[in-house]
Amino acid sequence: MDKLVAIFVLAAVIEGVVELFGQFVALVYPGDSESQPAQEYERKLRIYTRLALVVSTGVGVVFCFWGRVGILELLDISHSFPEGVDYALTGVLIGRGSKSVHDFVRMIDGKKEQIKR
Repeated sequence: MDKLVAIFVLAAVIEGVVELFGQFVALVYPGDSESQPAQEYERKLRIYTRLALVVSTGVGVVFCFWGRVGILELLDISHSFPEGVDYALTGVLIGRGSKSVHDFVRMIDGKKEQIKR
């Protein structure tokens, strides 16, 4: 259970890193929707969104490999994947943020309960 909490903590840390990244991007691409044309603002918003997704996913995968954290292993789900696949999947999952981790764990718990019945 402690390692499952670690996944939530990692997701929160990654959200913070992405927020910090967003502040950096705001410095590089200054301005707001009132001072620039709407098309330019939308283009910059799309660029930020894509970069934030790449950064958060990359940081999540690196953290999971570094800490050897795999959600399938933590939830006692047997699989035949190599160990690194579990870390990569967990990294992608936590890269999406703590809400997606919570939804995933709730879904897996529900499926495990159905199987037990």
